[in-house]
Amino acid sequence: MNIVTTLSAQRQGVAKQLLQHIQRQARDQRAEVMLEVRLSNHAALGLYQGCGFAIIARRKDYYPTLADGREDALVMRWSAN
Repeated sequence: MNIVTTLSAQRQGVAKQLLQHIQRQARDQRAEVMLEVRLSNHAALGLYQGCGFAIIARRKDYYPTLADGREDALVMRWSAN
């Protein structure tokens, strides 16, 4: 599943609200949340780390790039425990 915001909604706290809603649902169900993010997506990494996610793995060459290369993904996890 992808959760994204439109360009006009970026930097306004919308993604943080969505993520916090997911975390509340996970807490209520005693579940954890896992996600992956491009290594170069510094804004998303900051958001996720600020919401308590921790890096647990790295997937080498996971994402394609525009220049016919590959980019690593970071796997992150959040748990209410």
